[in-house]
Amino acid sequence: NAVVKKKIKKIGVVYRSDFADIIEAQKAFLEPEGFELVSREIRKSGPPVNRQIHRALRDLAYHQNVDAIWLLNDNALLSQDLLVKSWFPALKYNRKPILVGVPSLIAKNLDFGTFAVLPDHEALGGQLAGLVFEMEGMDWSAGDLGLIQPVSVKKILHVRLAKELLSLEEDKLEGIDELLE
Repeated sequence: NAVVKKKIKKIGVVYRSDFADIIEAQKAFLEPEGFELVSREIRKSGPPVNRQIHRALRDLAYHQNVDAIWLLNDNALLSQDLLVKSWFPALKYNRKPILVGVPSLIAKNLDFGTFAVLPDHEALGGQLAGLVFEMEGMDWSAGDLGLIQPVSVKKILHVRLAKELLSLEEDKLEGIDELLE
């Protein structure tokens, strides 16, 4: 059940070189699902970071014509200063959905994030408790546990923005945990 009529297939992301492996892994994960991840790297050297972000977002939105922008959770790129000086001005008129991973960027009064996927902290607590019991049974060794994915996430949709940008199908919102009206 699609929540929106307008399909998102081409997603743009801006990232620092420290996140290159994550971006490549996401590209490999998304491609078989029919999505294209178009990435723009922010370099440690060169123009100031705020100008690099602005240029990258302009390129993604207007030249690459991505369907949505994904804001990678990176404190260095999502500082208050960079949000105010780069992200907000560059994306103000782009009219593309913005996918975020922090609740403060999808607030109703901000009119910025369209869709958020956030950790479900309550479920994570239960998952952690289970791991503690499992480790106790392994004489407190975590070596054999490996990487463990979170059991649950919360999905939040900014309804007004989704209506404007994506032709929202309001009768198909049952999978969304929180609707911001």
